[in-house]
Amino acid sequence: MIDLESLAELLIEQNGRGDCVIRDFRAERQSIDIGDYYTDFFRIRQQLGWTPQHSLRDTIARTLAFYRDHLVCYILIEVRGSEQRPSKTWTH
Repeated sequence: MIDLESLAELLIEQNGRGDCVIRDFRAERQSIDIGDYYTDFFRIRQQLGWTPQHSLRDTIARTLAFYRDHLVCYILIEVRGSEQRPSKTWTH
């Protein structure tokens, strides 16, 4: 199990930069709070025999690498005064 702060720290570590700031949850946003969430893969392992093939640390590193390699596909660029999303030039 990993808490949100530890997950943020792991993301920063794997990214090689960043920071984590803990702020009070504003009362006007209380209605969108999802609360605590806990999960595991017990049921899918039990029913399908599936287990994770990579650790969370490795998965984060691989995900960050993917987005770095394909960043142009996920950012808006300005073309002649209007925003356009570049066409994807990769398949996966």
